[in-house]
Amino acid sequence: MPNTLDQFPLFETLCLENGIIANLSQHQYRYEQTAKACFAKAELIDLASFFAKQRLPMQGLFRLKFAYSATAYQWQIFPYQRRQFKRFVCVNGDHLDYRYKWTNRQALNALFAKRGIADEILIVKNGLITDCSIGNLVFQQGNRYFTPRIPLLAGTQRASLLVKGKLTTADIAPQNLTDFEKIFVINALNPLP
Repeated sequence: MPNTLDQFPLFETLCLENGIIANLSQHQYRYEQTAKACFAKAELIDLASFFAKQRLPMQGLFRLKFAYSATAYQWQIFPYQRRQFKRFVCVNGDHLDYRYKWTNRQALNALFAKRGIADEILIVKNGLITDCSIGNLVFQQGNRYFTPRIPLLAGTQRASLLVKGKLTTADIAPQNLTDFEKIFVINALNPLP
């Protein structure tokens, strides 16, 4: 198998649950925008048509990883179990640029290694909380839900919730964390409960 980091520098993570791929139009949009921004010329495919031709499990929760370059792609499927996050720690990510979903996650992994006994990190950039190592963040305040105005990566789950009016964007600094009752991690495989 080729070295994925070199041959397929970008990827999309999709959620397949009971035979249905969630937020497929959001993934298609991000895939197209990223490919156009990162490659001089990209040969794009329609993800819905592609996955409709594949033999996919019809029961259970799975993570689909679609890795790609300008002219080629590969995909893999893995069983997935959602995780619980109870303890978070803030880490400085001023140096981090992750506006595209790179296969090389070395910088994110280095920050995650600083978590100590916490379950997950809150990446702080320019004094504001952005994301965690595996997704976007949602902060609950009563019956309102807030997400950082400037994320590291504009996630598909976040985009879907914003379009539906379930989230409000806000600047959230570490010192504001006591204003919220709960923190949720959202990504393609972890929706807002």
